Amino acid sequence: MKTFTCLIKPVLIFILLFTSIETYANSKNVQSSLQVDPICVSIEGATVIEPDEGSSTVTLNLTLNRISNQAVKVHYSTTSRAIDPYFPENYNATAKWDLDFTGVGGYVTFYPGELSKQISVVVKGDKIDEDDEFFYVHLTHSSNAVLCNSEVAVLIIDNDNPPVLAVNDMAVKEQDEGQVQMKYYVNLSSHSGKEISFEYFTEQGTARAGSDYIAKSGKLIIPPGQTRAEFVIPVLGDTEIEPTEKFKVKIFNAQNAVLSKNELNATIWNDDGTLPAINITGSAEVQEDADSVVFYITLSKPSTDTVKADIKTNSNSGYGFATPDLDFNTLDQRLVFLPGETSKAVAVYILEDTLSEPNEVFNVSLTNFINSGHGHSVRECKILDSESITLIQSPLIVQKAEDNGNVFIKLNLSRPAPDTVRVQYATQDSTAIAGQDYISESGIVTFLPGQTEQSISVAAILNTGAESTEYFFVNYTAATGAVLANNRTTVAVYDFYDKPSLYTEVGKLNVIEGTGGITNVDVKILLSHPTHLPVPVYLYVGGRPGIYGPDAVNGSDYEQIKDTITIPAGDTSILYTVKVIADNLYEPEEVIQLNVDPIGDVALPSGGIDSDLYLYIENDDNPPLIYIDDVSIPEGNAPTYVNFKARLDKRIATIVRANITPVVNGIEQSPFEISAENFTSGNSIDSLIEFSYLVNGDLIIEPDETIVFKLSNPYESTIGDSTGIITLLNDDGSSLKVTVNVPDSIVANEGEDFYLTFFLTNPLDASFNYSTENGTAINGLDYQADNSTANFFSNTLPDFSYSYGFGTYTDDLIEGTEYYYINLSTPSNPNLILTNNRVKIVLMDKTEPSARSGSSSISSVDEKNSRSKITNVFTPNGDGINDLFVIPNLETSVNELQVFNKQGMQVYKRSNYQNDWDGQGCADGTYFYSLKLQKASGEYEVKKGYITLIRSLK
Repeated sequence: MKTFTCLIKPVLIFILLFTSIETYANSKNVQSSLQVDPICVSIEGATVIEPDEGSSTVTLNLTLNRISNQAVKVHYSTTSRAIDPYFPENYNATAKWDLDFTGVGGYVTFYPGELSKQISVVVKGDKIDEDDEFFYVHLTHSSNAVLCNSEVAVLIIDNDNPPVLAVNDMAVKEQDEGQVQMKYYVNLSSHSGKEISFEYFTEQGTARAGSDYIAKSGKLIIPPGQTRAEFVIPVLGDTEIEPTEKFKVKIFNAQNAVLSKNELNATIWNDDGTLPAINITGSAEVQEDADSVVFYITLSKPSTDTVKADIKTNSNSGYGFATPDLDFNTLDQRLVFLPGETSKAVAVYILEDTLSEPNEVFNVSLTNFINSGHGHSVRECKILDSESITLIQSPLIVQKAEDNGNVFIKLNLSRPAPDTVRVQYATQDSTAIAGQDYISESGIVTFLPGQTEQSISVAAILNTGAESTEYFFVNYTAATGAVLANNRTTVAVYDFYDKPSLYTEVGKLNVIEGTGGITNVDVKILLSHPTHLPVPVYLYVGGRPGIYGPDAVNGSDYEQIKDTITIPAGDTSILYTVKVIADNLYEPEEVIQLNVDPIGDVALPSGGIDSDLYLYIENDDNPPLIYIDDVSIPEGNAPTYVNFKARLDKRIATIVRANITPVVNGIEQSPFEISAENFTSGNSIDSLIEFSYLVNGDLIIEPDETIVFKLSNPYESTIGDSTGIITLLNDDGSSLKVTVNVPDSIVANEGEDFYLTFFLTNPLDASFNYSTENGTAINGLDYQADNSTANFFSNTLPDFSYSYGFGTYTDDLIEGTEYYYINLSTPSNPNLILTNNRVKIVLMDKTEPSARSGSSSISSVDEKNSRSKITNVFTPNGDGINDLFVIPNLETSVNELQVFNKQGMQVYKRSNYQNDWDGQGCADGTYFYSLKLQKASGEYEVKKGYITLIRSLK
């Protein structure tokens, strides 16, 4: 028993302890040590560099804080802007959905045991310089987990270079007064996502602020996405004849762009006529024993201003050049041409000596011009030695490209020699080394009697490495039979890569075209560095279609040039003039290309954009005015398309468009477009744009009709007159006559309204006047006066009949039958013919039953006192029974029968009626008759009543 008891006690103790602990924990609301933190999903932000093209992928990591024994699911999506309003990222640099990144969304599932997942977003590339941008990844709808963070940002780092900002130089004609706007066109090499700006200011040159242009400074802002802008410098006009003037525009402080250059040239071309050109002429040679040589300085035309220039003598030092104050007297003075003067003469005194020497050269030059241009401003003069010696002449310098060929040096005698002439020569190193750069040579050159030309040949050696120009000498000694003009020739061996490059000062230049005459554009052609030889240059001026703009046309936009000029040895530039032809043609910006190519191998083309000049001719003509003139055309007889024409007031070299909306009877029809392109001949253009429109002709006599064409939405044009009125002339009334059947008389009952009906034989738009006139019936007592117009319209009633109502009055007087008249007059159309111009209206007195026109039976007629009886009904149906309107007992005496329909229209009239009317032309119905009979006494009596016509009765 003890053993059993010992086994039970520990169990009881354990249970009691466990219960006590749990109860204590619950009573104190203390969490058990078995509870842990909830499953939490986190997402990490990321950074990616934007590719230049195509796309790349950015990966974002999602993690759980610990392993879950259940599947954890969470939804993700991309957005352009943060959803959390407190998200601390840059809201102003938002990446655009589907432009900067591809929007994605979906669910990510962490299966039991997984702690991390990844999602990928495609980032799209571009070459647009822009701010770094953000997009956001948002987490929602988690299951079996909570969200540690619900949103992260992805930063797209932009690595694109800012665009290059280019502005071309500009040139304008100054005009005589007012201002000309010199527009500088700013172009970006690419789009930018940033705002671009720069500042600018003008700087004086030969053009002066306040008198030639208005000084200006400012800041230009180009909004994101735009690639072009412009700013304007006002140029002031005047009538002063002056040279071309220049100033500069400085550009600085560019933001979010790189300046291609920070200084712009501004050229103002004088348009007030040309300044007189100053030229110098005179003898090219003078004998040494002469006293002086005279030079003539002339102006190309008289000037209204005083013209000034400096004149002076010049001479280089060395063999073959005259020495000032030894061979000639130095000249240095100021020339003044008063208004109207055009010529001056200046003498240079020659000094003789007894030395036997070569002919020597000096020159006279003009400089520092005021109120003139310069033409030929230098004149060279050679002093011929009077001692008559023979000279051995050799070049001072010869240039040779480095290759395996020979360099040839020509030696000449100044005149044939009677005896043999000899001279020794030998090469000498300078920077060029014999055996490396050339092959050393020496020898004797011999001129036989009568010969004047020989040459020396020295072989050059080609080196493969790039090097600068190198030199060696050919020295001349021991001359016999003649005198050396100079004793050394320098040979320059230049490396191919050391040739100077040939280019223009600016690659692009804008010029305002103008409206007449020639605009001279001075172009500076440059060498990258000087050379020892003159550089011949071939120039060609022509159009350049389809590359930089529309092709300018030779002869109408510019003067074509094919020319050769030479840049002198040692110089690095030369000016050349391109002639632009102004016009009043409205056209787009056109392009002229000045091709600049070196001749030979002395220089190289630059190969860049500035190797040629592209001259942009800016159109300054207003767009053409477009009109539709008012015209009149025959209407025609059937629907047909008619050609109309619109007109421009000037020539064009572009496409012009406009919309036309026809307005017919006040109702706008569907609009259509008209256009014209490239009409360039003549001083103006009329009837350029033809278009067709359907006109509905007819056979109706009617007034002339109109169609209004309204112009709108002009493109490359301005509306001169917004409407054109097209009059359709009625052509149906020249021969067709229209008759109006007018009854002689009608019968009406006193006190009742009646209708007077007119029938037209054809449709017609016309009218006539009508008016009442007293007879025995009196206006105001027996009838109502009416004075008005009867109008007829061709498109209303198919039977061309018109009825007009009239009123009568009643009274209790026994006064018998009375009458009055309705007079017709003044037809509006000469083709309208009235069969009668007066209608007699017979009024039946209602107080006299035997006379009342409304009697329903012929029995109302007194048979005892009447010679005739009238049957009420007849049936003209062809059955031989009662087919004619018969009046029994009608004697063959003088009578007259009239029959009227209910509208009061006379449908039958016959004098001496013979009982033979069959109702032809009348429909079934009731008609009113009036029978006038002559009594034996010669007096007349009238019988009236109703008859009924029935054809359908058989």
